[in-house]
Amino acid sequence: MEIKKNYKINEILKIFDENNQGFVYDKNSITNDEFIKYVCVENQKPIGYLVLYPKSDFAIKDKYDIKIKIPNNSIYIWHLITKKGYERKGVAKTLINYLKTKYSNYNIYSIVDKNNYKSQELHKALGFVIVDTFKKAYKDTLDTYDLVKLSVNNLKNFNF
Repeated sequence: MEIKKNYKINEILKIFDENNQGFVYDKNSITNDEFIKYVCVENQKPIGYLVLYPKSDFAIKDKYDIKIKIPNNSIYIWHLITKKGYERKGVAKTLINYLKTKYSNYNIYSIVDKNNYKSQELHKALGFVIVDTFKKAYKDTLDTYDLVKLSVNNLKNFNF
């Protein structure tokens, strides 16, 4: 597996459509140049990706009601999706390893829907810890979310 930047955007749009379980809603971020797309590739085919917002104002941008102050040297994983058939094969781990190396001087954040148990477990396994919890209206419901941060302390057994 290798990571390529902004690679085969049309194919990652298909991965979004085929694999999104309703927890990720911002498809436009894939085509928006304000976001960086890191694509996990095997045999020249995208098998997963993450969309990165490379600025510390992500909580303001997406209207998150968080209680903590986000440091200026922060980046945000807007979404992370693995292609069907490639789950539990190290795609997310490979993407996070890449981010951790490339952005070693940054705080890396993500948001996890409390109802998305798979994402909660994945983020925990990858070394993220909960730093805040908040509610946000989405469609007709008020959902609960965790703001998680990649913790260096939780990476002892994580190969970078």
